[in-house]
Amino acid sequence: MKISLKLYAALGKHLPDHAVRNEAEVEVNSGITLEGILKDHDVPLEHCHLVLVNGHYIAPSERGEKVLEDGDALAVWPPVAGGGQGMRSDVVIEKEMGISHAEFFRNIPRVMGDEFDLLADRVILEGDGKSLEISISEQSERRIALFVLPVTHVTLTFKGYSETDVTKTIAAFDRAFQRGGG
Repeated sequence: MKISLKLYAALGKHLPDHAVRNEAEVEVNSGITLEGILKDHDVPLEHCHLVLVNGHYIAPSERGEKVLEDGDALAVWPPVAGGGQGMRSDVVIEKEMGISHAEFFRNIPRVMGDEFDLLADRVILEGDGKSLEISISEQSERRIALFVLPVTHVTLTFKGYSETDVTKTIAAFDRAFQRGGG
């Protein structure tokens, strides 16, 4: 099976030679864990700070048991020093979500609170020397037999956020858009 492996900053040196920028499609054995893939690519586990699978944060305690599936996207960032107060460089997280634009804009206050700027295709939250911009693609659809489901690609761009704040915001985002108990 194949997965997309994205390694950021200094971790990029562990990508295979065929990688383009910070990403490579890699062939892995069925049933391999997230930790197993990182070990296979000689990525030091202690250098894996922010780990996302398909845009969802995976806590360190879950990485040894999280089994990846064909087509999954694994993205890993190391701890970043400098910038004062644990601030880091821009972090961009992309998600494909089964929601309409109306659902997105109805739920976004649950993540952002009341203090954000709302534009036609994005939401911006600024303050305390940091900003979060959440932009959305044109709405498309996915058809499965007779079902037609809305699909929206969402990009979250964090500027000046600490690693902890990025992790907390992603967790809140995922909870706000969670459906059906899972």
